[in-house]
Amino acid sequence: DGANNEMVYPGPLGRFDIDPVNRKLYWGVYEVGGGDQIMRANLDGSSIEQVIGGLSAGIDGLAVDPSGTKVYWVQTIEENPPSGAIHRVNFDGSAHEQIQVSEQRPSDIAVHHASGKVFWTDRGLAPTFPGGVYRANLDFSDVEQIVLGLNHLSGMSIDQSAGLLYFCRQQTVGVFRCDLNGGGFVALGLGSTYRIAVLSEKFGFECFGDTNSDLHVNVADLLNVVGSWGPCQSCAVDFN
Repeated sequence: DGANNEMVYPGPLGRFDIDPVNRKLYWGVYEVGGGDQIMRANLDGSSIEQVIGGLSAGIDGLAVDPSGTKVYWVQTIEENPPSGAIHRVNFDGSAHEQIQVSEQRPSDIAVHHASGKVFWTDRGLAPTFPGGVYRANLDFSDVEQIVLGLNHLSGMSIDQSAGLLYFCRQQTVGVFRCDLNGGGFVALGLGSTYRIAVLSEKFGFECFGDTNSDLHVNVADLLNVVGSWGPCQSCAVDFN
């Protein structure tokens, strides 16, 4: 309801995302003159730490993949013609990879690990390069455009449980939705919108069978229960 507003970190800040499994908040920090960085903290603002620093050209979009233990971000270099790139690192900041996206202007990014896909929005550069929504495998093979003909796209988010993409643009009709293949496209309206976030998963143990909060109920959860067999007080696997 907007109450209990707290500052976690002073600006100037860029994009942010939440890791619901490890209960972490990630965000980009803009530094005047370069040297941007990606930070994270617990959801209560404690244990602030740097994931990676010394970045250039800004952080235009940010996504966390808890299952793959990766942080992704995009950047656009507004030259003539403009160019863009997608980056990722491990949670500890190691293994920095830069994947060039020639002549594209990526604006935001999201990961659906269960389907093995990464998605991004592109602003486009009419008439030479079409804007829209793109996807690729997690190794960035098989790049394809799944939503065509929409320029000026900005934010993107995924409903992980329902397998739905939400994305927006700074135009009269600003919010859209489709499935992970680009089907079921719906214009939701809501006016000019720059960023969007969908939090489809509950924190804690709202899904009682998901004892390790990896967003799946499987053998690993059963092993947690067996390993905790016996009397306990307020333990997560004591469902009743």
